[in-house]
Amino acid sequence: MNKQVYIDKIAIITDELQQITSSWLRNDYQITELEVENYLSNIRYLTEQSALLKRYLLEAENEVVSNIMPEQVIVEPTIDHSNSMDDLHMHISEVQTQKPIEEAIPEEQTLHQKLSAQVKEHSIADTLKNNYFNRELTFSLNEKILFIQQLFNGDEKDFNKVIAHLSTLDSMEEVDFYLNATCYIPYEWEQKLEAKNQFYKMLESRF
Repeated sequence: MNKQVYIDKIAIITDELQQITSSWLRNDYQITELEVENYLSNIRYLTEQSALLKRYLLEAENEVVSNIMPEQVIVEPTIDHSNSMDDLHMHISEVQTQKPIEEAIPEEQTLHQKLSAQVKEHSIADTLKNNYFNRELTFSLNEKILFIQQLFNGDEKDFNKVIAHLSTLDSMEEVDFYLNATCYIPYEWEQKLEAKNQFYKMLESRF
């Protein structure tokens, strides 16, 4: 019996129970003991068919699961005792050849150490470069006088402060940003383009 039969029976019984209750309402709640017994009998039958439908659905679900997940067959390894000692030695040799693969891990660590060393060397090189830049950010006497008089309105202290800060920067982009933000407008460099360009040209040679 399939689920459609169970569902049809449940639908028929449910419809009959609804008709019985509707007749009770139409008859102004006038019912007999026989009608009540008939009603209870239909309820018991409805419960029975509902239980059968539930069991059918569970069995069908289990069958689907069993089809999706077939039983796994465990195959026990077989040992061929006819192997000679030569075969055994050959097997041992094959296992031994796998050791270099395991021992390759320290090589990866060594590579990591090399990369770390390169990073450290790079950092040291940057430091040396900056130190070199700090030492080389100097001017001849004529250049210093020219830049102080024309670009810093004769204020040597302001000139020294700007040069000291420029020595801490890492690129010409940073230099340009700093000078535009702190010097270009206050010292009216837009009116001193020749001296400004000479100053920039000298700075660009340091980067």
